[in-house]
Amino acid sequence: MDEITINVSEVRQESHYLRTPTMRPLDHNYTTLVTSENFMNDPNGLVYANDVYHLYHQWNDKDNIPGYQNWGHATSEDLVHWQLHPPAITPDSDDGPFIISGSAVIDEHNTSDLFNESTTPSNRCYSRWWIRYYYFIGDFDGKTFTPIDTSIREMVFGYDDYAGVTFNNVPDGRRLWIGWASNWLYTGVVPTEPWRSSLTLVHELSLTRANITDQHQSLTLRHKPVDLSSLISDTVKETNSPMKPDSIDFPTDGAVDMSIDVSFSSDTESSESSKSASRITIESEDGVNSIEFGVQFADHIVYINRANSGWSSPTFGCLDATSSNIPNNNKVKLRAVIDRSQIELFVQDRIHFASMVFFFQEGRVPARLRYENDEGVMIDHLKLDALKSIWEC
Repeated sequence: MDEITINVSEVRQESHYLRTPTMRPLDHNYTTLVTSENFMNDPNGLVYANDVYHLYHQWNDKDNIPGYQNWGHATSEDLVHWQLHPPAITPDSDDGPFIISGSAVIDEHNTSDLFNESTTPSNRCYSRWWIRYYYFIGDFDGKTFTPIDTSIREMVFGYDDYAGVTFNNVPDGRRLWIGWASNWLYTGVVPTEPWRSSLTLVHELSLTRANITDQHQSLTLRHKPVDLSSLISDTVKETNSPMKPDSIDFPTDGAVDMSIDVSFSSDTESSESSKSASRITIESEDGVNSIEFGVQFADHIVYINRANSGWSSPTFGCLDATSSNIPNNNKVKLRAVIDRSQIELFVQDRIHFASMVFFFQEGRVPARLRYENDEGVMIDHLKLDALKSIWEC
């Protein structure tokens, strides 16, 4: 295990690294952390120190493709607005060794017994490779992990969430998590310049009991996205009345945050009721490019489909879904945060989570929400908020 020293209390302010609206390309995401230029990937060394959240990440400061890893550095006081800083750790030479994935801790009492008195607690960092896709729930006594059952639980569905990690040393004990919103199958060729890749929103992770089936409850992870209320510029639409199929235009100079309750009346006599689906489409102003997500009640499935989003490649999967229990009231709660090229979808009070990127073509951007339902399916509640950029402080 390699020891690396980082001084998290010292933040340099060279202006060409700082994020300002004039430096942000028009096709950048508005709500998620991206670099000013070049290729970024895994978040690393997340730590809270001196009232500031420090986030480090893999970054190639020389090119817009994977390689030449530095540890990029960003800070935030609220986990919403971020400021970029010079790299925290850089390779000794162009030939490496490069600064790959790792973690940071505040080892205040030297419980690891790895340091002498000259090494301050906030300067300790450990470097290693890791991958996370699924999770188990159980008890850990410091040596042995004992799972509560044999279930293999899905951390996330969708294609674009990798190497998620939580912040260390958060004073209130919350588990604050963020991932890399991309996929190694195509990350080096997606059509963005001069930047490539972004991170997810920050989520608070917690354990909750949820109905896996109508007869069985189990502990599961809940993803609660960071509070985005400071970004709301306008509430485009809000209703608690049943809605007929329609479309809603929204501003194209930001992102949107929407919550939707979808219900199904199981007593419908239509022969078509076996479809029992609700489809929500986010499309460009001219309708040429779009992404779709929705609920298939008969199959207990929630899905995202980016087949019509525009850019594609042979490894760019189009459709992904998760199985979701439909409660006795036949209601599914959805929340979606949709940016220029990224969607995060939270299902059933956030016990399911998906992250997918998409790339509309020829300058098109998300501009309209369109929804349609099969017979017996109804949208009972909708709230659509327009969000301004996190870089507009």
